[in-house]
Amino acid sequence: MPAFERLAALEGIVGENLLLGKTAALHHDVGYIEQYAKNEPIGVRIATETLPNFGYSPNQIERIAQIIMSIQLQLVGDKFIQVPDYRDSLQLIMCDSDLDSLGRKDFFAVGENLLRELNENGTQIDLREWYNLQLDFQKNHSYFTDAAKILRNEQKSKNIC
Repeated sequence: MPAFERLAALEGIVGENLLLGKTAALHHDVGYIEQYAKNEPIGVRIATETLPNFGYSPNQIERIAQIIMSIQLQLVGDKFIQVPDYRDSLQLIMCDSDLDSLGRKDFFAVGENLLRELNENGTQIDLREWYNLQLDFQKNHSYFTDAAKILRNEQKSKNIC
């Protein structure tokens, strides 16, 4: 949420769009309560079930679902990347906020926690393999918004080196 709010402010998102984006940010990982991998559709289902109770319209809920689903990694060629609708600023911000840590100073600490999380959820990856996967992922990743590029690209480059 803090990354989404920061990027949204820098990208000039206000009003209903800000509310929808923040709601998507709050729901994007809620699917973990049922399943670790590919949890975004579960988050969408939970949002669809609960948000009408808070006054969200069907159109707003559909928009939130689109934003949540934009963060799913897809295999394009030989690399996993996010493929948002490039015309949708909320999807771009959501993707950038989801992978905000790639360009932060705490990237390695966050990565170690993610490795532990993956290993605790059935994926066994040794440390050397993990660093190689992280390096490949970093090299294939690009931020979408100008705000994320300005805030995170310099540190991301340092993290790759």
